[in-house]
Amino acid sequence: MSKKILSLILAAVMLFGALAMTGCTLFDKTEPTATDDRLPTTLNVVGITEASTTPEAVAAVEAEINKILVARYETKIKLTLVTEDEYYKLIDERIAEKKHLDNLDAAVAQYNKYMQKLADEQTKLAASISKKSRSKWKKDNVTIPAETVSTRLRYTAEQTTVDEGGIISIVYPDPESPIDIVMVAGKDMYDYFDKNAIIASISSYLKTENYQKLNQYIYPTYFTQMSAMTGDVKAVPSNNLLAEYTYIVVKKDLADKYGFNIENVSNYSDLSAFLASVKENESIKPMKEAPEALGIFYPFGKDVAIAAYADPMYGYNVEEDKKFTINNLFDIPQYTDHLKLMSEYTELGYFDGEGDSFAVAAVVGDASVEKTYGDDYYVKVVQNPFVTETDIFEGMLAVSAYTSSEERSLEVIQAFSTTPELKNLLQYGIKDVNYSVNDDGLTIKRLNSDYMMNTSLTGNVYMGYPDEGQYGDQWSYYKVTNLSSLLSPFLVYYMNDDTVDGEMNNIFKRVALEEAFGNVGTTYDWYLENESKTTGASKFLELKRYYKDYLKECLRADGVRESNLDAAIESSTIRNNDWFIEKLVDKIVGEKYADIISSSGVDALVQKKLTEIIGVDYAKTSSSGNSFEKYRTDAAQYYTNIKYLRIMADMLLFDELDEAEKAKYDEMSDTEFEKALLAFVTENYIKNNELTEEKYSELVKAYICSLMTFSDDLGNTYSVGWDDIADTLKKAEPFVEASETLKNEYADLLAENNYNTDSSSATPAAVVTKIHDLLYAQYLEEQGVSMAEFQNSLYDEIFAPYGLTKAEADEVRKKDKTTYDSYISKIKSKYKTAIREVYSAEKYKEKGSMALTSSEILTVVLDHLIEERTQIYHTMCDKAGISYSEFRTTRTYMTDYIKYVNMMRTKNTYTLSTVYTTSEINALKYNEIQDVVYKTIYDVGYYTNEMVKLVGSSLADYTSAKSSASKYIAALDKLINYYKDEIVALGYDIDDFRNMDPEVIEDVIYGIATKECSEGKITLETYMKALSKKYVDGIATAENIEDYCKEASAALHGDALFDAIPKELDRAKETKLSEETK
Repeated sequence: MSKKILSLILAAVMLFGALAMTGCTLFDKTEPTATDDRLPTTLNVVGITEASTTPEAVAAVEAEINKILVARYETKIKLTLVTEDEYYKLIDERIAEKKHLDNLDAAVAQYNKYMQKLADEQTKLAASISKKSRSKWKKDNVTIPAETVSTRLRYTAEQTTVDEGGIISIVYPDPESPIDIVMVAGKDMYDYFDKNAIIASISSYLKTENYQKLNQYIYPTYFTQMSAMTGDVKAVPSNNLLAEYTYIVVKKDLADKYGFNIENVSNYSDLSAFLASVKENESIKPMKEAPEALGIFYPFGKDVAIAAYADPMYGYNVEEDKKFTINNLFDIPQYTDHLKLMSEYTELGYFDGEGDSFAVAAVVGDASVEKTYGDDYYVKVVQNPFVTETDIFEGMLAVSAYTSSEERSLEVIQAFSTTPELKNLLQYGIKDVNYSVNDDGLTIKRLNSDYMMNTSLTGNVYMGYPDEGQYGDQWSYYKVTNLSSLLSPFLVYYMNDDTVDGEMNNIFKRVALEEAFGNVGTTYDWYLENESKTTGASKFLELKRYYKDYLKECLRADGVRESNLDAAIESSTIRNNDWFIEKLVDKIVGEKYADIISSSGVDALVQKKLTEIIGVDYAKTSSSGNSFEKYRTDAAQYYTNIKYLRIMADMLLFDELDEAEKAKYDEMSDTEFEKALLAFVTENYIKNNELTEEKYSELVKAYICSLMTFSDDLGNTYSVGWDDIADTLKKAEPFVEASETLKNEYADLLAENNYNTDSSSATPAAVVTKIHDLLYAQYLEEQGVSMAEFQNSLYDEIFAPYGLTKAEADEVRKKDKTTYDSYISKIKSKYKTAIREVYSAEKYKEKGSMALTSSEILTVVLDHLIEERTQIYHTMCDKAGISYSEFRTTRTYMTDYIKYVNMMRTKNTYTLSTVYTTSEINALKYNEIQDVVYKTIYDVGYYTNEMVKLVGSSLADYTSAKSSASKYIAALDKLINYYKDEIVALGYDIDDFRNMDPEVIEDVIYGIATKECSEGKITLETYMKALSKKYVDGIATAENIEDYCKEASAALHGDALFDAIPKELDRAKETKLSEETK
């Protein structure tokens, strides 16, 4: 195969040699169209199972599911299940496989497109030659087939098969993508999939008719909250239990005995009298255990002493005037009162007693609690279900961003969410094999652990049987509970890491200004209330005076003159109050809180550090011309080319290599592979095509010329061969000699006008033109006229035979174009000889769109009259010893030659840049370009060109991409060299590390830099947890809970930073909720 392909490539560039290419079958597959969407398809579903699940059970479930999907949707699935520990690895492997397949498809498509382009060019050229020599060659139509390679098989039409019994069945294709549908277990997994673009948005689909069942079957809170929290919907929840009630249950016989009415209970203090009676008179345990406080919600978890109280029955409800405040946990009376109450109950022995029986309990659960306890206990809700972030994302199915069909994948997810048979199969396996249905027809019994799934991951729970041990009507209780659910305060005001990061500056501002204003006898809150008043202004002036020395230093650094420093402190005209506040905050935070940082702050430090190392902006959001992000973007095409080279070389060149030889290429870095492949192509090209030195030289010349096309004065495209170019230069030699003579003759004149005859732009034609222009300027000066005056007099002479001046002719042109054109036609005839010296006979005769314009005609005539009047060129020719006629003819050859070599340089700029610098390329003189380009292509360019055809690229495009990647590669190298020791410490061989995928290199280095920049730093949440731990843990052992709560509150308030956090978060909350209310 490699010999055949190289031979084909050879034929493809022989534009000036043999034109026939060997044809082969064209395997060009039709891409799917919109009308193909209902074709039979197979989708890959990947998910999480228990370790006991067997491959045989999974295969059986897959087969049964497919019976239903095939009948209803013409779709099959291929089900792959692994444990949660193995799941991320499986996801990564499937994505890598999909990317490889996409690269394979793209590489083949690009190669085929390029080969077709070459064939089309060959066909066009062959037809052109055939036309020119039709009398000799009797063939008018020439078609050269493209040598393409087959793509992956596409299922573009329904296929069937017939078995031995004559039964016809549809053949289903293998999955086109390795990952179509994924299971999502929890918020962390959802965030990971979302951040890494693994799951696709389904928001737009949920608005269409085809997927309305999802809106009907899935509780709307899931979709609305998912969108509110993440900005999009990228998964279908499973209708899991959103939240749970908190109930009080009271033993009926005892309640009746002591006349206790449970309806009078709204909190645990209402149980006091009843518990006292039970304790005094009964042997049963009065209360099962100490419950948690009602209505307390934690934004950072229970180990951080910041919380909010919300009415346990109403939550946040503006209509009921039920709001919440983010506060120091030990400042929330409902919480501290609860702790005191539980401490009192403990001292009274209400939680003591033998056995499992109890008179009262707080029970957390769904609406089925009433059924569970209702026979023996009175039951009352004391806290409604409150939905939290965790509840929303407990379990979901999502469409992979790498799926072959978003529509078909979402259709399958919808089927699992709305079809009981499918839900039960995916959840429980095969009936009477993995589970059986009990006699009630509503509940199940597992028969083995061969197929074990989490019901939250297998679609809408309402569609399946309740799990073993649950009630037959369990879902009805779920529905009641979900419909009663309220949003927890921290979904009303959604808080996550980004929220805290976003408030860091305001938190630090409050901390700093609390301290600053404390030094002048007031508080920051007082100042905010009085900022616009006279008292506020006076206090702020006092503050500036207190920090006068420091603020003067800041003013000096900001460019304020020494004489103005006192005035700047005493007023707000030189620098406003915000400027002073910013400086005070910088001072106090820098002195006391420099070690506390947000995740975004760490990123900022990392990017600053990496910027220092590479010397350009590293920020990932920066796309300026000199930034690492721009370098990365510019390098993308080069790395894509290398990926495609690997794929196409494996397909077309390495097919005769054994596995060991192929493995060597696979293990090479991109740079090593590129060099090795070039050597492979070169060696095989020479061997397979039996190239002699002479033949190779001709190929190089033919290749260089194949890149260039030109247009004549009629717009016709033409090409030139290497010999044509050489012949043009030879014909221009008399002009070159004349220009050298003139350069010496007029050396003083050129020097006086600072003309550098040694520059690359000083071609013979340019030198001659410059001398002419200088002599023309002297002539005008001697005549005492300006150029405009002189040329207008000549224009008047041109139009004089028609009784017009140039100005009058211009007026005619504006008013009567037909008459004006008739004058131009007469001028054209009168000066035919002069015009024919500049333009071809065909151009002169042309009547169509390419005909000579009036401007072109007048310019030629004007130049003719200028020379006729001044005789400058004639004088120059006399001095150079050349006739004026020969001068004009050979100058045309010189102009053509310069045009050819300049085009040669332009078309090979990026190839030249692999050997020469840009300044060296630009400095090449006209008589150097051809030799330099030839040598460069001869040495490396020609075989590189043959190699890059594998990726459907021209040499210019390929070398341009490689050149664009050079800055990125150099920046990566700086980073690797800087962190060399740390990279080795992680277990990498430094040479192997350099050869790794650039994306992996970046990730490893960013991780090292993050660790370095995080040294000695802690996050705000870590700070809060560390400070809270002592006081939260101490609750359990506190002897006097009331005093303890006061001490804890005071201690936490005593930490200025901790004290500022709930205040600023509550301020931000109030701002957001008030905006939403408006």
